[in-house]
Amino acid sequence: MIDLRDEYNYQPELIAKLCRIYAVLQAHRYTYASLMALAGGAFLLQWSPMAASSTFTGYPWLGLPVLMGALWLLVTPLALIAKTLTLSVRWQAEFLSFRDLNWMRAMTDRHPALHPQAAPFLDSAQPVPMNALREFWPGLVRAEEQNQGRN
Repeated sequence: MIDLRDEYNYQPELIAKLCRIYAVLQAHRYTYASLMALAGGAFLLQWSPMAASSTFTGYPWLGLPVLMGALWLLVTPLALIAKTLTLSVRWQAEFLSFRDLNWMRAMTDRHPALHPQAAPFLDSAQPVPMNALREFWPGLVRAEEQNQGRN
């Protein structure tokens, strides 16, 4: 599990949620993709009985998006999957607190390469929407993974 706590042992709630999703996907990604592929295949198998019988009703076309979802789960980076699964944050009307912004500043101090990405949020005179944490997340995870790879 990625530890993204600052020196005050603080981590925004949304980042904690993204870390949990990331950890679950990291542990069970291939299991989920395999189950999705099996389900998609089961739906697609309905085509041959439907062709042989005019009374059989089924939904074989559901197999295609399920198979595409399984493929997406296999090839997409985990940080992007976690970010996508928290898409509902984009429509929340909440804003980041000073503590959240201080956490973001601490993470940019830990990984200076993230500063250009975080600068618009840290230097903003307006309240920063909660979605900023989602946008900051993939770069932060990439930097943490590189940091762990070096150690």
